[in-house]
Amino acid sequence: MANATERVHGSMPAMVTPFTPDVRVDHDAQRRIVDFFLDSGVHGMVVLGSSGEMQGADWDQREAAIQTVVDKVNGRVPVIAGAGLPNLKATIEQIKEAEGAGADVALVVAPYYFPIDQDAMVAWFERLVSASGIPVMYYHFPRMTKLSAEPDTVVRLRDVGVAGMKDSGGLTTYLHEVLTRVRDDAGFPVLLGSDYHLVDALINGADGCIGLPQNVVPHLSAEMYEAFVAGDLDRANRMQREAADFLVHLGAAPSGQAAAKAALNKMGLCARTMAPPFVEASDAQADALWSRIESYCRVPAGAA
Repeated sequence: MANATERVHGSMPAMVTPFTPDVRVDHDAQRRIVDFFLDSGVHGMVVLGSSGEMQGADWDQREAAIQTVVDKVNGRVPVIAGAGLPNLKATIEQIKEAEGAGADVALVVAPYYFPIDQDAMVAWFERLVSASGIPVMYYHFPRMTKLSAEPDTVVRLRDVGVAGMKDSGGLTTYLHEVLTRVRDDAGFPVLLGSDYHLVDALINGADGCIGLPQNVVPHLSAEMYEAFVAGDLDRANRMQREAADFLVHLGAAPSGQAAAKAALNKMGLCARTMAPPFVEASDAQADALWSRIESYCRVPAGAA
C-alpha cells in the first residue's frame, strides 16, 4: 500500500464524469478525457470525486466508471477513487468497490451531516483503514461536510493508517499548519484542492494538487509542478499567475462542474449533460465561457 501513495504527487485532475443524455456514464467520453489528460502530462487522476458528481452517478454505475478509467490509464499514473457517506458499511462498500475496479487509492470525505468530535473522526477513519485493501486518504472539505480535522488530528489520522490528504479547505494557514506537522513524512502526501496557490504549497512541503480546473487546462499545473521540481521558479511562478488568471475567467456556468463540461464539450470531448440536481450550461453560457478561456486551452488534435 505504501508504494501506491509514493506515486501520489504532482497535478491530478479531479475528473468530471461525462454522461449520456439519459444520465448514464459515457465510457467513450471517459476514455477521450483520459487520453487528453495523459497527453497533457498529468501525474494521476481522481474519478467520482466532488468534481466527478459522485452524488449524481447511479450506484450501479460507479464500479464501471472507475474500471473504465483504470483500464484506459493502464498503470501509467495512479487512479484515485472518491468515496464517503455518513454510513460506515456503505462507505466501506464504496472503498471495496474502488479496490475491486483497480483503483490505487480511495479519497474519502468525513461522515458529513451529524457533528462529531475529533476522537470520533479518528475512530471512523481507523475502521475504514482496517477494512480497506488500498490506501485511504482523508478528503478535507469542511465547507461541504461541516467537519474539519484539526492539524493535530491529521497527525492522529496518519498514525492510525490514513495514507495522505487532499486539502480543499481553502485556508493557507491551515495547510501550513498541517504541512509543518507532516513535512518529514514522505509517505503521507498532502495535496492542494486546486492549483490557485500551488507554488506556495509546494514550497511549504505539499506534494501537488487535485482540482477541477485541471479538467480544462491540465497542462498548466502539470508543467507548473515540473518547473518547480526542476528548480525553475521563474517559470513556475509565471504559470502560477496564468493558472490563477484562468480560474478567474472559468467562473461558474452555472456550476464549476457545468463550466468544465461546457469547455470540454467545446473541445469535442464530452457532452454538457449534468446529473441532478445540477443543470448544464446553456448554449449562451457555453459560448460566453469559451470566449473567455479559449486562449488558455490546448484543444486535442482532431477532437473539436
